[in-house]
Amino acid sequence: LFGSPFVLTIYAGPLDLARSEIVYDSLVRAGVPSLLAVVAKDAFGNVRKDATAGFFLDPAEGFGKRAPLVFSALAREVNKTTLADAYFTPVLITRSATYSLAVRAVTGVNAAGQAILALLGASPATLMVVPSRVGTAQCTASGSGIASVTAGKNVSVTIQTRDYFYNKATSGGEFFEAFLITTDPIVRSNRTVVDLNNGRYFVSYILTASGVYGLEMKRAGSAIPGSPFIFTLLGAATEPQKTIVTGAGINGGVVNVPAQFDVTLYDAFGNRRNQGGEPVTVSTIDTGAFSVVADLSLTDLFDGSYRIKFRGIIVGDFEFNIRWNGTALGGSPFPARIVLTTGIPDATTSTIVGSNKISIEAGKSISVMVELRDRYGIKITTGQHSQIVGGQFLPSPGVKLTPPTTGLSDTDALYPIILPTASSAVTQAGTYYVQIMIDGVEVRLSPATIRVIAASAYAPACEPRPMTVGRSLFPVVAGATGQFLVDVRDVYFNPVLYDPRSKLDLRNAFSGPSAVSARVIDRLLGFSEVTYAITRAGTYELLITLVTSVISGVPFAIEVLAAPFDASKATANTTALAHVRAGDPAPFSVQCVDVYGNDADTAGAEMTGVATSDLQFTSALVAQEVVPTQASIAYASAGLYE
Repeated sequence: LFGSPFVLTIYAGPLDLARSEIVYDSLVRAGVPSLLAVVAKDAFGNVRKDATAGFFLDPAEGFGKRAPLVFSALAREVNKTTLADAYFTPVLITRSATYSLAVRAVTGVNAAGQAILALLGASPATLMVVPSRVGTAQCTASGSGIASVTAGKNVSVTIQTRDYFYNKATSGGEFFEAFLITTDPIVRSNRTVVDLNNGRYFVSYILTASGVYGLEMKRAGSAIPGSPFIFTLLGAATEPQKTIVTGAGINGGVVNVPAQFDVTLYDAFGNRRNQGGEPVTVSTIDTGAFSVVADLSLTDLFDGSYRIKFRGIIVGDFEFNIRWNGTALGGSPFPARIVLTTGIPDATTSTIVGSNKISIEAGKSISVMVELRDRYGIKITTGQHSQIVGGQFLPSPGVKLTPPTTGLSDTDALYPIILPTASSAVTQAGTYYVQIMIDGVEVRLSPATIRVIAASAYAPACEPRPMTVGRSLFPVVAGATGQFLVDVRDVYFNPVLYDPRSKLDLRNAFSGPSAVSARVIDRLLGFSEVTYAITRAGTYELLITLVTSVISGVPFAIEVLAAPFDASKATANTTALAHVRAGDPAPFSVQCVDVYGNDADTAGAEMTGVATSDLQFTSALVAQEVVPTQASIAYASAGLYE
């Protein structure tokens, strides 16, 4: 027939709520934006390729607020599917959970001109938001291992990882390190961290030496909040067999001369008890026909030790019976003797008084006290014997040491071996050994161990250093974590080792376009770690002080550049769009920025835009007549589009 074939165009029919599809990523990470799309279809499954429908995403289960879906003819990828001629809305959720997202369509207008909404057949959409990438600053540590701990007990610490939005991580795979720091002496030892593969990490240990400890915990080289954790290890219960008796009085004394000795209680691990009130008793056992001791007394010193005093009244032998809670101490009963007068000093019984392990600061001096005894172990309290008592350093390679000197006996008849003082004092940190002798023969507990530690930190001797050789001290991109070390030394340039019992007053002050928060972490090997992040681009100056003095090598300048641009953070200047005449150009500009709001260059990346009706201000009937209009957007410079 004339005009045949005839062209017949079939348009999609009215919107069908049951046939329309919701396309979205059902599994997303917290804080990671995704797209939710609606493909509008009629009752026969035909796609409606126009912008006349209206859809809204409901704030189901507290998610955000009602958001309109915007029609776009441009192809976009949603859940690995490329869609065009669909309605889109971004979805961004930061709290991990399972959400039911309700999508509603505009089906008409009521008498008040308000849109009538109906639920799509595919709604609600179930969305699972899982934790995002783990953040070091969001990790937490807890457990018995960083509280008050008792010697010999198995204790533990659990690290709970979280993402940047503080959602608990549910999987493993992170790299954690744990270092236990003892304080006397200062030693740093590695501890095994067990990945429980559920977002938690486990460290356990058994400690036996009482004192102050530090636990340093790091993720990928950066300390977690609170690290290093400082805790105190308390001693266990008293163990009588570990008790120590000190003082020449345990061997006896001289007739009518008061004598004494101390009983110090320890636990099974060799930790000294540090409080009194324990059931310690003392008595004497006479081995002859008469009592040789009078005025026997026991005094609680309330520091874990007990002082026993007595006076010999006649010459003779006897024994000290010392018990704790009815149980004899190790070595009890102790044989003793009362003599009329003491003999000559004997090196085999004479001893260093107190500990033979002594710590002093570089440049300082100290005396090692020596108690002279005769061959029976009885303390010699008469006469001056300094000419036969002496001390000497054992050779220390590379260190020149001035010999100690011997002083006169004090009121307790103890002789001081005086280490070098003033300009001759030992200034190089390290461990040294001093032999104590009587007429060339070493006394008991000799040699004394002298551990020279660094003096107080001295600002002019401190300076900043990079974390890794060849690595810059500073980040060059906004938001990047900056880390560097401060080499902390004393006036003699000895490294000042980290001690959990004290904290360096190391401070930093940034000046520049914005405030900067920095964290100082004391480390073991004479370094303090400074960690900071700068989010505002520009030039900064950093000043580091120790107490009130400026360290070497500061201040210095830090140039921070913008991070890569984030399209979702771009800002539009739409002032000229407030009043636009139909048919006239509607100019506006868009400035791309990074995630921190710094102007960021896009290197001319393509930008597109489309103008559609806003259902919040336009009735559904009018909106159906509005045709989407593509914007003409051109790159200007430095992330600015016009």
